[in-house]
Amino acid sequence: MENVYEELDPAIEPLLQKQIVVKGGSMTLKLGDAIIEYAKEFKFYLTTKLRNPHYLPEVSTKVTLINFMITFEGLSDQLLNQVVEKENPDLQTKKEALVIEGAKNKNKLQEVEDQILHTLQTSEDILGDAAGIEILQNAKVVSDDINKKQAVAEKVEIEIDEARNGYKPVATRTSGLFFCIADLANVDPMYQYSLDFYKGLFDVAILSSEKSDDLEERLGFLNKEMLESLYRNICRSLFERHKPIFSCLLTIKLKEMEGTLDAAHKKFMLTGGVSLGDAMPDNPTDWVLEKQWGELNRLAKLKSFDGLVEHFLENHAGFFRNWYDSSSPQDFEMCEKWQHLDKFEHLCL
Repeated sequence: MENVYEELDPAIEPLLQKQIVVKGGSMTLKLGDAIIEYAKEFKFYLTTKLRNPHYLPEVSTKVTLINFMITFEGLSDQLLNQVVEKENPDLQTKKEALVIEGAKNKNKLQEVEDQILHTLQTSEDILGDAAGIEILQNAKVVSDDINKKQAVAEKVEIEIDEARNGYKPVATRTSGLFFCIADLANVDPMYQYSLDFYKGLFDVAILSSEKSDDLEERLGFLNKEMLESLYRNICRSLFERHKPIFSCLLTIKLKEMEGTLDAAHKKFMLTGGVSLGDAMPDNPTDWVLEKQWGELNRLAKLKSFDGLVEHFLENHAGFFRNWYDSSSPQDFEMCEKWQHLDKFEHLCL
């Protein structure tokens, strides 16, 4: 059963509870008005495209929940492999060969250990057992050889990883942007994009972005091309009214990854702050709603907004009223006291 939501159809309740009746050696189950034969090999899968569904306890006790949604770290690793494979295929080939060789060496070591243990276990007199001593000597030679190879491989792997990690910033940033488009399903269930589609976009961005021998410059070109390509392609499938929401999601995610967005400011933007019943001055105006007055007082407690309430009480009839009445408040010239605000803080106010 595909694309289920958080509430399941009551008709499948007998199946979830396994209300099986045994009659004459055969198992049956009542589904709706029909009596259906039931096989013990039968398995029932329900799938959902919801990223983080919350099922009631009575549902969770009847089913086994498995989350196949990719994690930020997992996607970052996949995208790092993807960009290194395109930018420096030899590096990626060496990395994969080392992983395979490392696995073979570990398996060989395990075989040697098993052989030693078997010899010690089966030999009644190991000191007088020439064949047993030879096996132990050979095992020692093989083991030393493998350990030397492994030491060299680990050193080479560190060098390769250092070279690969040069591309890590672009993989991390691109991974973060994927979760912006995954969140669009919360705006409208129609907005759902597959991981293969996203990786395809990344592939095209890598191939079509401007080349450069300077790594930092090349990363800049990759980031720019991927962001523009993502915005163009996703906006083709969005209603016009949802495009500003998508732009906002991208901007917030980028600022979060850069570490330039204050978490308290983001929380205020989404919720208007949480009232803890603190005493507030009386609202001096008839044009600011009580809800807005409460939010203004809560905003004043955040960094960068110190003195906001006092400034409002002194200037509500002048600057703030003119800003409130402006037909384009986003372009209204801020007074000197609030010119230090960045774009997001400006948006909060």
